[in-house]
Amino acid sequence: MQKTMRAFSLAVVTVLVLAACEQSLGLRLLAPEDNAVISCSSVDAGLVRFSWTPVAAAQSYTIVVYDANGNQFLTRTITETTIELQLPCGASYSWQVAANPGGASYWSGRRRFTLGPETFSLITPRNGEVIQCTTPNKIRFTWTVVRDVSAYNLTVRNSRRELVVSERVAPDQNEVEFTLACGETYTWQVIAIKNFPNPPVESPVWTFTITAAPVGPGPAPQLLSPPDGANLECQAPDNGRVNFDWTDVANATNYTLEVYRASDGSLFLSRTVTTSQSTETVVCRPELALSYRWRVAAHVGGQAFWSGFSTFTVTVEKPFLVSPPNGSIVAVGAAACAGSDGPDSDTDPDPVTIQFTWTVVLNATSYRVDVFNDATNALVASTVTGATSATISWLTDASRPCPGTYRWRVTAIKSFPNPPVTSDTWSFTIVP
Repeated sequence: MQKTMRAFSLAVVTVLVLAACEQSLGLRLLAPEDNAVISCSSVDAGLVRFSWTPVAAAQSYTIVVYDANGNQFLTRTITETTIELQLPCGASYSWQVAANPGGASYWSGRRRFTLGPETFSLITPRNGEVIQCTTPNKIRFTWTVVRDVSAYNLTVRNSRRELVVSERVAPDQNEVEFTLACGETYTWQVIAIKNFPNPPVESPVWTFTITAAPVGPGPAPQLLSPPDGANLECQAPDNGRVNFDWTDVANATNYTLEVYRASDGSLFLSRTVTTSQSTETVVCRPELALSYRWRVAAHVGGQAFWSGFSTFTVTVEKPFLVSPPNGSIVAVGAAACAGSDGPDSDTDPDPVTIQFTWTVVLNATSYRVDVFNDATNALVASTVTGATSATISWLTDASRPCPGTYRWRVTAIKSFPNPPVTSDTWSFTIVP
C-alpha cells in the first residue's frame, strides 16, 4: 500500500512539474478566438489565419487542426507564430499548438471555431440604392468571384415580381450591363453554378430603385486624399491607417464612404459619417501589397450622389519587430548572466540565448539581425537568416554585461533592384 501511494505521489509531482514547466513557456493562442464563427467568402473560402504568442526557447511550433469528431485533420510544423491554412467551409474544427524547444513538446489547450457555409457578395447596384435615371439607362451589375464556378445566373425582377433579366454569365466574368426602365424598384440575385459535385451557391437578394425622371448633374463629392494611385506604408502589422478626405457638398446630411478590394472587387468597408473626412483601418498584410478602390456618396434630399473611384496601395517597406517586445525584461538565468566573468568562469560558461521574431517583408531574400550594447553602441551579435525568426547567443562579459540593456533591429535584404530596408530599433534588458 505504501509503495502504491509513493508511486501515486511521484506521478502527481511529475504531472505538476510538467504543468508548471509548460506554463512557464508562456505559449498562448491568439486567433481565432475560442468558439469563433468565421464566414467563408468565395474569394478566400476556408482561409483561416492562426496565430499565437512566441516562446523564447522554442525552435519550432506544431499546429494541429482537428475535425468535429476530434480526428486530426492536418498538421504543420513551422518556425513562425502565424500561419494561414485552407479548410473546407461549413464545418466545425478545434486546434492547438505545441512549442518545441528541443527534446520535448509543450502543448497549449484546444480552441474551437466554426467555418460558415460558402457565400459570396453582390457589389453594385448597392442594396437599397437610389439610382438617377439617365438616357440610356444602363445598370452595371457586379459581384465577387466564386471559386470552381462553371457559370453565373443573374436574375432581375421588377416590383410586380416579373422577370425582366435572366442571363447566364461566363465563369470568367463577374459583371454585366443591362438597360432597365426608370421609375421602378428592382430586386436582383446571382446564383453561382459550381462544378460537379459542388452545389450551387446563392447570393443574397438585393433591391435598388431607379428614379422616375432624369435629373441634371448631381452634387457628387470630389475625392482629395489619398490621391489616386497613392502608395501608403503600413504603420504596424495588420494596421493600415488611412485618412480619407473629400470635398464638402452643400446640403448634404451625411456621406457614405466605401472601400473595395481591388483584387476581386469585394466591399471591404462601408461607413456613414457626417463630415467630409474619415480615418479608417484597412488590412495591411506585411507579405502582400494590397490595393484598394474607394468612393464617396453625398446624401442630399434622400438621394445618394456618388463620386468616381480612386485607388491606393498599402505596402510594407520595412520589417516590423515582434519579440522580444520593446522595453521588455528578458530573464536568461543565473548561469548565463554570470557568463565568462562569473565565479565559475574556469568552466565552460553558459551563453545568453534569445529568440528574435519579426514580420515578413515583400521581396525579401534574407534578413540580418543586429544586436547592440545600448550603453556603448558596440555590436554584440549579428546573424543572417531566410526565416522571420532567429535564435542568437553570446557570452556576457564587461562589454556585454548582465544585467544590461541592448538594442536590436532587422534589415530585410530585398531582391534586385530593391534596396535593403531596416526596421525600427527596439530595446530589451537581460537579467538573471
